Amino acid sequence: MLLIYQIPIVDLRNFILNPEENLSNKIWRNLELNIIDNDIFIRSIGLIKRRYGINPPDENFYCDAKNGIRFTELPKINITKNGVLNCVNVKLMYKRLFYDGKCSGKYEIGFYVNIYNNSVVTIDDIKKFYQDLSEINANVPITDNGVQTAKVKNISKLLAKQLFYATTPYKVLKSDITFKYIYAGKPFLFIEMFPHEKLDLNGHNSIDLLDNNFKLHHSKLDSKCKLWCLLHNKQNIYELASDIRISVLYMNSYRESLHMILKKIAEDKLLPEPRSRQSNELQTFIKRCFENYFKDVTEDKIDTSNIIDLSLKLIDDFSQVERKTIKNNLKYAIDVRRNYFHHINKYLEKIEEMKKTNNITIGNIYNSNVNIGEVIKNNKQIIKAYDANNDIKETLNALNDKIKLLLELLDDEPKKHTISETVEGLIQESVKEKPNKNKWQGFYNGLTKSLKTVGEVGVPILNILEKLVAFFP
Repeated sequence: MLLIYQIPIVDLRNFILNPEENLSNKIWRNLELNIIDNDIFIRSIGLIKRRYGINPPDENFYCDAKNGIRFTELPKINITKNGVLNCVNVKLMYKRLFYDGKCSGKYEIGFYVNIYNNSVVTIDDIKKFYQDLSEINANVPITDNGVQTAKVKNISKLLAKQLFYATTPYKVLKSDITFKYIYAGKPFLFIEMFPHEKLDLNGHNSIDLLDNNFKLHHSKLDSKCKLWCLLHNKQNIYELASDIRISVLYMNSYRESLHMILKKIAEDKLLPEPRSRQSNELQTFIKRCFENYFKDVTEDKIDTSNIIDLSLKLIDDFSQVERKTIKNNLKYAIDVRRNYFHHINKYLEKIEEMKKTNNITIGNIYNSNVNIGEVIKNNKQIIKAYDANNDIKETLNALNDKIKLLLELLDDEPKKHTISETVEGLIQESVKEKPNKNKWQGFYNGLTKSLKTVGEVGVPILNILEKLVAFFP
């Protein structure tokens, strides 16, 4: 039995900082060019090594992280043989750091357990192994910070910090820059069971792959960690199993990167200037992320679409408010290209569809009647709570009143939806203590553009917008 514990790492520096403040691009760009004539050592972590076989394009190299994570002990796992419970030792196989040179990375720790015939492992045994692993202490060396110790369940932040210090120039570390922009995603455990090994899944969320040669199961171990189980149904299909394993591990790290990016956009913490280098880098990565996440990386041997659908069932990362903020920020603050926005919007809708909840999805909102009373009421509450500038407050109230009349006159539901969503975003941004200039301008431009398509009824609102823009030069 193979067990792999993955901790995704999401590096946002490329979308925020200048290139000279981040060594990661230089290190991994050289690897893409196959420049590995001399030993490349990443501080505090380990040597760069070549990975052979058929791999995703950015996983032909990895960093041997045997120095980066040091366990003080190893967990054991319960196995039942002939009705008797046995506690079996787990062997540490490897510790690796993968990184795509742009944003998406992952630490992976591989364990191996030798299971004899007629032995059974249950989901409860897996959960117990995960709990024991979580409580084990690990030492994490960090450049200029010494060795820091934490339980495995708490080392994610230390590993993000380790990578930051390992790939930041010394002159930058000596300045006032603090540890930020690198985050750890949610960990997950991948388990591969060979033909003679038995796993009692005792649950659903499973699919058959490659003519029923494999069964892939997905579930939650706890609120933070998900589980993937790959079960062999036949002998001598190890190469195909490797393809599935690499696909799932790769897919998970990109999914976590995409979700962290969207979370930070929802929190207004990742809003690069439109048309800037950072914005172009972000949009290029989003494109690459969707290509890698949704695209088969195993030379068309495996259709990963059903694997992705299985994974989406357990995703609960975005609330309805966050989805709306993500859409607004992408469209109006970052001004992403239309096709990228379409991909992300479609993805968020698919998450809701796969969860099969009773909540209204974005797609349903768009195609349903706009609740004018609710929109206007929410805007009024937002404006009422604002007390910094009475002139702005009066202008926003006038804008909200005119928008109400306009929405009641319009029959075009998609247009009504666009206008109500945009004016709500403009009002919310206007009442902030420090409005984001680009975001505010994006809402303003979007609303102005929509109003120019409704004829004379939009003219009074355009006049109000002209008064409002004077407060936000």
